[in-house]
Amino acid sequence: MKAVFLSGVDQPLEIRDTPIPEPRDGEVRIQVKASGVCGTDVHYWRGILPLSLPAVLGHEPVGVIDKLGPGVTWLKPG
Repeated sequence: MKAVFLSGVDQPLEIRDTPIPEPRDGEVRIQVKASGVCGTDVHYWRGILPLSLPAVLGHEPVGVIDKLGPGVTWLKPG
C-alpha cells in the first residue's frame, strides 16, 4: 500500500510503499479511499507537537472495511 510519511520536521512528505497490516483482535482494516491532512498533521510537520519519526500522517480517512480482525462480529466487509 502507499502511505504518506513524515521523516523530519519541516521536511517534504514522502509517499512510500509499505506492507498492508493485518487487523489485530478487535480491529478492522479499512481500504482508504481518501484522507485529509488536518491541523494536527501540520503541527507534527512543523515540530509544534511531538511525534516519533518516521510517522505516517493522515488520521482522518474515508474508506471501506476490507477485513475483520479476530473478535469483530458487529461489522462486515464492504
